[in-house]
Amino acid sequence: MSKTTALLDRLMWLWVLIIGVSVSQIVIWSLDRSPPFRIESYRIAPVHQGGAIELDAQVWRDARRECSVTLSNNLYDSRGTRYVIEPPVTLPHGAIAALEKKPPGRMIRKFPLPDGVALGPASLVSSMSYICNPLQELFRPISVQEEFAFEVLM
Repeated sequence: MSKTTALLDRLMWLWVLIIGVSVSQIVIWSLDRSPPFRIESYRIAPVHQGGAIELDAQVWRDARRECSVTLSNNLYDSRGTRYVIEPPVTLPHGAIAALEKKPPGRMIRKFPLPDGVALGPASLVSSMSYICNPLQELFRPISVQEEFAFEVLM
């Protein structure tokens, strides 16, 4: 046996350890499917045409996890017409951590009500895709969709 082959043979435990740790990390990442965000409760007052939607929600954010999020907001009126309130935007972990600090545990958002929205029941639908590890970036992010019901008044 050559010196190189003997050295590689003596270090076999190292290669097994590296493969074992790598496989373990991939398994842990693949099991990481819980959303790092949850709405506990919310309030939206009825909105008059031409006014603004004011969302005040009690939320839980898992600030220990370093996740980024791509989010978008759409409004659906009583006729089922969809209005894009906020096109997709990506927030890095630092921006999410900053949101949690002011004010903690709350999400306060204000959106202008688009022209032409029908009177009656409406809903604001917020779609979020979280990436908390490299596997989610490559394959499947954690998707969360929240719906906030409110009333459009004259």
